[in-house]
Amino acid sequence: MQATSQPKVKFLLFAPEIEGSEDLKNEIENSGIGNVERARNLDLARTQVSSGEVQGIILNLKIFNLREVSLVDLFYALNNDIMVIVVSRQIAEAAYAKVKDLKHVVLLQRPFREAKVIAMFCKKLIAGRESFRRDHFRYSANQHGSIEVLSNSKVHLGIVINISRGGALFESDHDMNLMDHDIVRLGIQLSQINKIHIMNAEVVWISPIDPQTKKMSIGLKFMGSKELVDALYSQLKK
Repeated sequence: MQATSQPKVKFLLFAPEIEGSEDLKNEIENSGIGNVERARNLDLARTQVSSGEVQGIILNLKIFNLREVSLVDLFYALNNDIMVIVVSRQIAEAAYAKVKDLKHVVLLQRPFREAKVIAMFCKKLIAGRESFRRDHFRYSANQHGSIEVLSNSKVHLGIVINISRGGALFESDHDMNLMDHDIVRLGIQLSQINKIHIMNAEVVWISPIDPQTKKMSIGLKFMGSKELVDALYSQLKK
């Protein structure tokens, strides 16, 4: 008996910001996680969203601000089953506050490997709708840092690209040989006060080395002391 292939998600790409749009479309389709159609203007996007034939709409933006929030509201009003994925280099704090509790909106701030992260949301879309709410606003950091992997004590140097109260994006120029749910100790060199701040964190997603940028990215979720003990105990049981 042949194995049933996993259904693909059909995306609509609406790209007021042209830069990176074609790469984003190609990355998603080459990964096999979904098909992407382009909407060349707002009228076409409205028609395609209201048809109900797409499961997700991707907005490729330079900055996500209050004006773009009204665009998100428009698409959701046309089809309240659609997932809206915002890919933007900058996210205005006022706009973030408007959408952060909406279960149908995903905010992704560059730089990162878009297709890798969107793949996680595709799996959720296929399995059933879940919340992808980000609890904390994320600020650009670009601070030198390091991660120590607690399971083997290896230390990797890199850059903390952005940070929030709940987590951070860490980037390195070499393969850190990590796995999802690895527990690490993140050290951030705070250049303003010449001090290193240490936080425990869990690896929640991994993007392999990009052949173009030669960078590897990982998403980190900060952990309290109880979470750390529970996670280490769970790994020991394995």
